[in-house]
Amino acid sequence: MNQTLIAALKVVVASPTYYHRTNTPDPLKLGRLKKTGEKFTAFDHGVVDLPFWVTEDYKVAEGSGIRRIYTVKLHFPDTNIFGNQDEHFKTLEEALDNEELFVGEGYHYIFRDIESLAYDVIETKEFMDWAVAKGFEGALVNEGIGAPNNVMVFDPSKVELLEEVYTPEGLT
Repeated sequence: MNQTLIAALKVVVASPTYYHRTNTPDPLKLGRLKKTGEKFTAFDHGVVDLPFWVTEDYKVAEGSGIRRIYTVKLHFPDTNIFGNQDEHFKTLEEALDNEELFVGEGYHYIFRDIESLAYDVIETKEFMDWAVAKGFEGALVNEGIGAPNNVMVFDPSKVELLEEVYTPEGLT
């Protein structure tokens, strides 16, 4: 009698630790966030549901001023964050070629700006609508030369606040 051994191997890949900072004096409720209904006026003056920003860089989360810092878990794969894989830019290039977004804006300038993850192009209603339609759940965003990338999460309900890791002195 032949026997076949089937073994399942579970590989756990550590996901990055993300941080979120808030200027509110009151602590945020830990757990999965909910959509707030709040709106955000994007750089192109379009109005979208308020995204949620996180960073992998604790120093960025520290920033300056009174800030609470939380560790955060994203409930979607890193592959769904626009900008962290070369094929994302191929998808973008095809979309620009097909005039799916930023029509008449100067293809090469727009591509260069998005490739550099420039916040003033990524944080537009036009880009966010396109990215969501393409299945992205977030986008890398760069706040300037030498700055680390942040992740703009399009749907805050995909974010879970795990732990408050820093409380400024004087706040409880």
